[in-house]
Amino acid sequence: MRKTRRTAAYAVVVENDRILLARFRNPDGTGVWVMPGGGVEHGEDPYDAVIRELREETGYEVEVTALLGVHSRRISVPRDGLRGPADHHGMAVVYEAKVVGGDLRPEENGSTDLAAWHDLADLSSVETGSMVEKALALWRDRPVTGHLAPPKPAALLALEAALTSCGVPDAEFTVRWDPAVPGAWTAEREGPLWYAMGSTLTPDTLRVLHDDVTHDGVRVPELPELVRRLTSG
Repeated sequence: MRKTRRTAAYAVVVENDRILLARFRNPDGTGVWVMPGGGVEHGEDPYDAVIRELREETGYEVEVTALLGVHSRRISVPRDGLRGPADHHGMAVVYEAKVVGGDLRPEENGSTDLAAWHDLADLSSVETGSMVEKALALWRDRPVTGHLAPPKPAALLALEAALTSCGVPDAEFTVRWDPAVPGAWTAEREGPLWYAMGSTLTPDTLRVLHDDVTHDGVRVPELPELVRRLTSG
């Protein structure tokens, strides 16, 4: 399988609770609103690329104010003809920026055909690309690692619910992603209870740090048995 890679730079520009987006033009004439930005050219620094892309796509001159993080994904991309799909690795460098000059205008002879400000509160009613959600999450959460937490595995969500049903109030334990352990989620209640490695939760991927969990002196079923019940069948 052919391997391809693309590095892009995007900017989150927010003013007065509005975000600047560009509309990507589909071949059929429809469009989807995306983060302004685009591919980094050979030899170009992503910092310089995002300033250039914002100028091209929106007409604005921007000043980069922060590096928010990096989002990476690997997908299979179909190719024309009889050729097989490409194993594509896309990496997006996401910045925060502010407008310092220029006038809003659409891109000329590019992949986008409009640029506009959108109310953050109304974004759910706008058709947006997946990068908009990722970039906004980096902007809002500002993770120190520059990396978004992966979605919680369904089994881990079930385990949270099961622990609650056993009598431990939500307020007494939290489940969080632990950036210190790649791919690990950590549940805490006066110290770690368990952590699950990988995208699925099975008895083999569970390490029990405290077998006995009690609430108000009442013993809660041991976590290995809890996992066996959740993963059986």
